[in-house]
Amino acid sequence: MCEHLNMEKEQSPLTKWRTDKGWTLEEAAAAFGIKSKGYLSEIEGGKRCSVTVALEIERVTEGAIGAATLSPDVALVEQARSAA
Repeated sequence: MCEHLNMEKEQSPLTKWRTDKGWTLEEAAAAFGIKSKGYLSEIEGGKRCSVTVALEIERVTEGAIGAATLSPDVALVEQARSAA
């Protein structure tokens, strides 16, 4: 007897935030200043983005999505600030 396996991938925090707002990829990309919904989809899928995009996503989401979670460069800056 075969059991059906749920292969659905868990949503990223950014995807969850966007869908909870009821935004399409196009609407969110425009709000974040991203020209391509495909690029936003890649970010939602785990691709790292630029510091500028990461900071803008953090700003638009009012901190719900931290920039350091989207760009390792932001995390390095935060570490340097805390060490200073």
